[in-house]
Amino acid sequence: MDKREECAAVSAHDYSVIKGAFKTMVAEGLPEHVWAEVAERMVGDLTRSIKIDPELVMRIIRR
Repeated sequence: MDKREECAAVSAHDYSVIKGAFKTMVAEGLPEHVWAEVAERMVGDLTRSIKIDPELVMRIIRR
């Protein structure tokens, strides 16, 4: 299986960085209807993975 097809693995540090950046974007006015898409893209950009765990996305966008 191609590594890009595996679910993205994110370290605790990377999760914290993504969560902080996401919270800043929300505070700056990121519309709620794009939150999941933006969080998924952030994880994908970091991990170079095309398959992102939906639970990870939900943890990132959780208030």
